[in-house]
Amino acid sequence: MKTVFAYILFSFVVISSQAELPQQSNIVEKSVIVDNVAFIKIGTYRGTTDDGTEYQKSYFYPRYSPKISWFDSRSTCESFGFELTTLETYEEMQIVFNLADNYLKTLIDIGIFVDAMTLTLKSTTDWYWAKTGKKLSFALPWIPGEPNNSQNANEACLQFGKRTGSAVTGFNDVPCTSTAYTFLCQKIEFSIPLKIEETI
Repeated sequence: MKTVFAYILFSFVVISSQAELPQQSNIVEKSVIVDNVAFIKIGTYRGTTDDGTEYQKSYFYPRYSPKISWFDSRSTCESFGFELTTLETYEEMQIVFNLADNYLKTLIDIGIFVDAMTLTLKSTTDWYWAKTGKKLSFALPWIPGEPNNSQNANEACLQFGKRTGSAVTGFNDVPCTSTAYTFLCQKIEFSIPLKIEETI
């Protein structure tokens, strides 16, 4: 069921984006891959999901901070054996915010794509991880005034950062086709489901 939902979600955004920009180019993605963008490992996190799965991830930021679409961000991560970042828990989110802020020195006016999408524009809660179709398990801290689907631009993808004059890192809804943002990849190093012992 999750796989079907993820496919529907992804198809919705692809179709909507194609309608918005019928000549969407892959030039940026190709140039990124051809130029062999290097990634910097900015940190590692080990935690446990709400269902008890223990996991460990490392996060990789593109050295030259290319600004490409959400679609190209996913493709670029996958081309290097990574995934666009997902956040399993609120604690992991806080760690990732801090890692990105420390590496970049500031997140002001820098948006970083993560692998989340929505079918309900301007929703504060109805967001899902594109790869699995799983709903985000924690309340999102939004940048003030967001999500707003600005100018009815089909803002169905998610990024995080800071606004000028704000010390608070938060999320923002943006068009999936926008090339105003960069991205963060992850590599899952292990994932161990909770072992439930049977009782006789």
